[in-house]
Amino acid sequence: MLNDEEKSKNSHRYYIIIIIIIIIIAIVVLCAAFYCIMRSGGDNGSGNNDIRNQLNEAGNAQQSITTGIENAENTADGIAGSIGESETAIGNAGTTVTRLEEQQRQSGEIIAECQRILEGIRTRNETRKE
Repeated sequence: MLNDEEKSKNSHRYYIIIIIIIIIIAIVVLCAAFYCIMRSGGDNGSGNNDIRNQLNEAGNAQQSITTGIENAENTADGIAGSIGESETAIGNAGTTVTRLEEQQRQSGEIIAECQRILEGIRTRNETRKE
């Protein structure tokens, strides 16, 4: 029986030794992780300042691009308005040309009629003289 008790005690010792080894390994891993974290961030945030500056610059660049896009949209709207006004002016000019052509035709008819009247008057005057 004594042999079974000694085996049991030895078994418990092995478990205790394994648990202690696991705890020591965990402490070493935690210390190594803490060291790595402190080493990478141990510049009192100057790395963070660089990142913050880069983010601010990116934000400013994005704002500048957005402003440029808005200006381009306003310019495009202005051009579209000018095109609309030009189309209206072209339509008005076309109407004016049509009216001028009609007036020219009417003027030609009036001149032709006046010439017939004058010819008629001349003919009458010649017949009276004879």
